[in-house]
Amino acid sequence: MRLTCPDSLLTTQSKIEMWAPVQFNDGKTVPYGYGWGLSPWQGHKRVFHDGGLPGFPADFERFIDDKLTVIVLTNTEGVDASQIALTVAGIFIPALMAK
Repeated sequence: MRLTCPDSLLTTQSKIEMWAPVQFNDGKTVPYGYGWGLSPWQGHKRVFHDGGLPGFPADFERFIDDKLTVIVLTNTEGVDASQIALTVAGIFIPALMAK
């Protein structure tokens, strides 16, 4: 199922700022912005956040230019929620499938 998300909560400009790398006073940057990891996947722009409580791994993967978001919530210890999310993304967009 594909849903679209209008800019009713956050403007496009807010998202651009939110998903930009943090820049320190010395000019260095880190691939992290406002709680989002910023790391391309298979050459596609990607923002993500993973985590959860013990026993409840979770992952949120968003591929900005592809307009695809995959969210995985689990209740099983030892599950790699990120791997599940990236595999699901690859099903919808084959270029995202892990090589």
